[in-house]
Amino acid sequence: MAMSLSPEALAESEDEQSQELGTIASIFSEELTILSPFSAALTLPVSPLNPLVVSFPSVETSIQLQHLPPIHLTFELPSTYPADSPPNIELSTAPAWLPSSKLEALKKESLELWDGFQVVFAVIDHIQQCAERGFDLIAPLELTDDLRDPLATFDKETKHTLFNKAR
Repeated sequence: MAMSLSPEALAESEDEQSQELGTIASIFSEELTILSPFSAALTLPVSPLNPLVVSFPSVETSIQLQHLPPIHLTFELPSTYPADSPPNIELSTAPAWLPSSKLEALKKESLELWDGFQVVFAVIDHIQQCAERGFDLIAPLELTDDLRDPLATFDKETKHTLFNKAR
């Protein structure tokens, strides 16, 4: 359930967690959903600089995707954050196209950025940079047949939307 906390109110709060959340909310206003004064969900687009080559078991030819369904980052800032503990983060995609091993590695890398200071913006930046690199996935990325149509449709619709915005 989303809360109606404004970024300004959070930024003016006394605690570091709400202040950081307010700053993140002001930067990512359209992509962020504030869940509580100490947690939020953020949708990060995935448009690698080089299209991602994807293959499927039932199709002989691979396809190249410029746009994939976004990464969903949910984070919670515990009361001991940032000095004594890192943020709690969860990463996912829907549909689940990014291998779970890659999501776990990305989460681990993100948490390693914490050094006793506010780190949420650095985590977001890290995930965005990884997305630009196609998460360093080895091509072709082999996915299940049930993902072919949703991924191809997402890519096509995103291209169409971007084209219409550019006009």
